[in-house]
Amino acid sequence: EESHAEGTVFDKNQFTFRPGKGQVIQAFDLAIAEMKVGQNVSVVARSDFAYGSKGLRVSGKVLVPPYATVQYDVTLVEVK
Repeated sequence: EESHAEGTVFDKNQFTFRPGKGQVIQAFDLAIAEMKVGQNVSVVARSDFAYGSKGLRVSGKVLVPPYATVQYDVTLVEVK
């Protein structure tokens, strides 16, 4: 099983999603519902609100190990 040092950055993307549609980890759906445009928050998610027992792999590379707690610094840019 692979692990990453605390503080490893694995994602710096800006993206669009529809809340409540299962397009993102559950922690994002919950956090965004409480945020205002322009607000910055730190979202810390246990594995059951993030990537679970499978973790996250891209092209075979482990980005998030199974059962990992993840932290994202999130800014809500726009609501349409």
